Amino acid sequence: MFTTAVLSSLSVAFFYAKRKQPKHPVSVLPKSVEEMAVTAANLAVARASSRWAIQLDYTPKSIQVVEMILAQLHESFKAEPKLVDVNAMAFIFGAYIGETMRRNHHGCFWQHDFDCYPLHYGETTCFPMAWCTTRIAVGSAENVWSKYQMLTKARQLFVVPQAPKARSVAAGAFNL
Repeated sequence: MFTTAVLSSLSVAFFYAKRKQPKHPVSVLPKSVEEMAVTAANLAVARASSRWAIQLDYTPKSIQVVEMILAQLHESFKAEPKLVDVNAMAFIFGAYIGETMRRNHHGCFWQHDFDCYPLHYGETTCFPMAWCTTRIAVGSAENVWSKYQMLTKARQLFVVPQAPKARSVAAGAFNL
């Protein structure tokens, strides 16, 4: 009798446990840091669209728009700090800035380094998620558009210019 009761309760527990499992298990972990950054950046695009009706398009100019969003988040944070999830917003908008850089500048790649995600740009390393954290918490002194401009302009100073290709007279290089 006791054995029958135990077996029946185990079978009921097993039935409910099997029923709660998803039919197609979904992996929630990204396969790489780059995939994680792309996913987070896409969340920033969706958030900008749903919350502010702003379209982000991964162009360098769109980082100015992100700066405006971060300014609004800063004002909300100043008014009621508990209502702004600084880490989540900094993570997705930082990923967006980094992905915008990676898509528009050669030599950019993400790396996982403990609890931060540096973006390497040539010999330079930057931390777009940290940029956004300080922008939301501190304010306009931490402008992400300015940081992006300084980083890309500094990088251009160190790029060796390519010599123009020689053109022949037949190709119209000289007007005689």
